[in-house]
This record gives sequence, C-alpha cells and structure tokens, in this order.
Amino acid sequence: MKKHSQVCYGLVALVAACLLSALIGCTGKQGSSDLAAVVDGHKIYRSELEKYYTNQTAGSDQQPSGEQAASLRLNILRELIDNEILMRRAEKLGLLATDDEVDRVTDIDLLDERFAPAQEGGPIRIAQLQGRARLYRYKLKNGAQRFAEGIAVAYKCDLVVAVIVGNVADEQERKSAHRFLESNTVQVWVNRQLEGR
Repeated sequence: MKKHSQVCYGLVALVAACLLSALIGCTGKQGSSDLAAVVDGHKIYRSELEKYYTNQTAGSDQQPSGEQAASLRLNILRELIDNEILMRRAEKLGLLATDDEVDRVTDIDLLDERFAPAQEGGPIRIAQLQGRARLYRYKLKNGAQRFAEGIAVAYKCDLVVAVIVGNVADEQERKSAHRFLESNTVQVWVNRQLEGR
C-alpha cells in the first residue's frame, strides 16, 4: 500500500512538473512553445493563460511573485482544463444553448422586429465563458440592411449576453469585436459584475 501511494505521489509530481515546464516555457518543439495544454483536441495557449492571470491580478495592490505566481498560473490552467472538459461533456449531452434560446435572450428584435437569422449559430468562447453565437440580418429605418451578432455565454447560473452591431458579416471585424469582449477592461468589468453580488 505504501509503495502504491509513493507511485501516485510520484505521478502527481510528474504531472505538476510537466504543467510547470509548459508555463515556464521548457518545450522542445518550435511553434508549440505557446501551448500549455490540449484537451480533446482543443489547444489552450500560454498567451490565453497569461490573459486570465492578468485579469485576476488586475487592480491588486500587491502582485504575486515567484511561487505564488506559479501556483496561481497552475490553478488558472487547471480551471481552463476543467472548463474545457465540462464544455465537451455539455456538447455531448446536448446541454449547450440552441439558436432559439440565443434568439430569445439577445433581444435582437429590439433593433428591428423583422430580424432574420443569417445563418445557423455555433459554439463560442469569450475568455473563459462558453456559449453560442448567431449572426442576424436586420434593416435600418431607411431600409439599409445590416448585420448583428448575438452572443450568449454562461457563467455558473448566470447568462452574459452581448449584441455586436456593425460590419460583423466580415469575419475579421467579428473577430476584432470578440477580442474587445476578451479584453482586460471588459473581463474585469464582467468579473466584478458577476462576482460582486
């Protein structure tokens, strides 16, 4: 029994060392140096991890250093891995939001009662929040056609909804809007709103 527990502790230490080396940058392959973990084919990058680390430490009077910083990064990585596992499970169990649910919660009809889906929605991840996004067509009062994207992501039992209006039919413009939603400013605000109750 004692030997079994030593093996288990050894495996835990090995996994922790591998995760720590991924965080510190001790990788052997060129081009994969930014890779922190892979969960069911989904890659989690060190740059993503650093973004969450920055969000969590923003506004703090004293920044963690040394072992505290490494421990916080490992905890964030574990949370990202856990979230990805939960997302994959939710997909397999059919628990993700449907297009009809996105239609209801985004209130896109406030822009125009005659809004029309431009295409089927799909899964989306905004920072650590996961959900569904859908592109819509709508008309301005002068008859000009525009596009909007409705996004609904879940955080515990809360739903965070965003509507992006602009040239979102252009993939680059849409990605730019997503990057804004993932920015430190927006993420700090969202975290304060959701955690500050």
